[in-house]
Amino acid sequence: MGTKGILAPMASAGTISAAGAFVVPLIFGWGVAAASLICLELGNGEIQKFPVWHCQAILAALAYMHFGSLLVAGIVGLLAGLLQELLARMFWNHGSTHIDPPAFGIAVGTLLLNLAKAAI
Repeated sequence: MGTKGILAPMASAGTISAAGAFVVPLIFGWGVAAASLICLELGNGEIQKFPVWHCQAILAALAYMHFGSLLVAGIVGLLAGLLQELLARMFWNHGSTHIDPPAFGIAVGTLLLNLAKAAI
């Protein structure tokens, strides 16, 4: 929210591109969440039970960027976690190939959010 508030006036003034003002808030939140995955790679024991939340972070940020509502972003973040878990149960736990549940959740969630934005 903070980066959008700073970058939107700059994009309106022509100081930065509109695409940059849209993408930077998405990448910022997702980057923080993705960096937390280091705990999974470097940890052992209890530290390795760290939540994977980059799917929720980028989809909630995309929802905020599309709709401008913190409430919608929170609901989308919650639904993104459920979507990720559903895809994990369908393709990871019961599948014979590796389909990354967070990546698949990001792909499906992005498609659904973009379709919702186009419909409105």
